[in-house]
Amino acid sequence: MIFFKKKRKGYILIQTILAMIVVTMLSYSIFTITSGQFSMIQASRVGLQAQQYAQIDANTLQLLSYDELDSSGAHARQTLTSVANATDWQDEITIGAEQTIGTDSDNKQRIAKINIYKTGDTLARYSLQVPLSSKGSNSIPVGTIVWFAASSPPRGYLECDGQSTSSYPALAKIVGATVPDLRGEFIRGWDHGRGIDTDRIFNSSQLDQIQNIVGSLNISFDRRLVSTSGAFYNSGSTSEYFYDNAWNTMGGGFVFDASRVVRAGEETRSRNIDLLPCIKY
Repeated sequence: MIFFKKKRKGYILIQTILAMIVVTMLSYSIFTITSGQFSMIQASRVGLQAQQYAQIDANTLQLLSYDELDSSGAHARQTLTSVANATDWQDEITIGAEQTIGTDSDNKQRIAKINIYKTGDTLARYSLQVPLSSKGSNSIPVGTIVWFAASSPPRGYLECDGQSTSSYPALAKIVGATVPDLRGEFIRGWDHGRGIDTDRIFNSSQLDQIQNIVGSLNISFDRRLVSTSGAFYNSGSTSEYFYDNAWNTMGGGFVFDASRVVRAGEETRSRNIDLLPCIKY
């Protein structure tokens, strides 16, 4: 009987140990699975971020003219400059050899390869190849003026602020010694013979002007203000005058106020939103 009790106690102890082992293994498995899932989510997030940075670089390359791909596009591995607050990321851009597309000798293409790294990594987190054609969307003609929703021009562009073109000979051939100064200005399409804005010289400036504001007031033979129209109105004031041996009341103080006809202010302008005018060099 004593032997049976000891044997039973030993059996319970073995069951307890086995149960603890099973619980430990299950806990470790759950921890491993959870950690793996978290790592996968983290890696996916980092990979998506790297992909976004590569696309930003690709967009920047496509804004360059084809002839600038080596000088302004390609660069060795460096901290990302196209994205704010991305100091822990780096990019590397290489431009492949030029190839002729089809039988058109003027249709050239080069492949740009973009590598995005986390600072300290030896392998790229994301790579992207971008075909750039001499006749593609990236070939923006020198002298093209565009508007940017930023306070400084992107790479390959100058602000249209009247600055000198002495360092940009290709641009100087088109616009002359300075770029147009478009700060605070509206752009108007060149009339070019249509007859709406006549006698204009191409690329010339034009002073402000408003349409004529008119009004009228009618005074009777006895000097009474009878009626007004347009920008004139009766202020309601009166004065007295001596006529026919008696004092008479004369109504008809009048005021000219252009705001009764148009929206008035310190300048003449249309509704607008201000953006940064930039020119391709």
